[in-house]
Amino acid sequence: MSINPKDFYIAVSISDLVMWKGDEDVDCVGNPFFIQALNILEIHLDPVQFYFQYVEELAIGTGDVYLYKQDLNGESIFAINLFKDVYDQLDIISFGIRTKKNALDVRVALRAFFDSATYQVQYEEGNRLVSVSSLMDESKYPRKIDQNSYVQNLVKI
Repeated sequence: MSINPKDFYIAVSISDLVMWKGDEDVDCVGNPFFIQALNILEIHLDPVQFYFQYVEELAIGTGDVYLYKQDLNGESIFAINLFKDVYDQLDIISFGIRTKKNALDVRVALRAFFDSATYQVQYEEGNRLVSVSSLMDESKYPRKIDQNSYVQNLVKI
């Protein structure tokens, strides 16, 4: 008997959220596997916006966690950590998903996304993951990042 995962935690490079369609710096679209997972969850966000925010706007040693809930009843939650680690040269970000429905469809899309990633850092799935709970726990914010004393916030959208 298999257990249907309801939590997913993934760490990849920010560049894996997009796919390039041309030679210019702005010629990118959202990764279709990532977008597919978000569509199943009914979470509406633009991965290209996150990419450019991370690359062009965030200073090293800064970055907050953004929390999205499904529009209708909040059965799906997505949180993405955009903190730019001082020592990170691969621009690694992490995100967590918690869903009460369509977990198997989400799993298929996320596995395809992770398997297509250039930098496959971490993939976890399970009924309840500590990494996802910690990322989404509103009582843990604002939190101080030890490496540089940055105070990270949880931004609910």
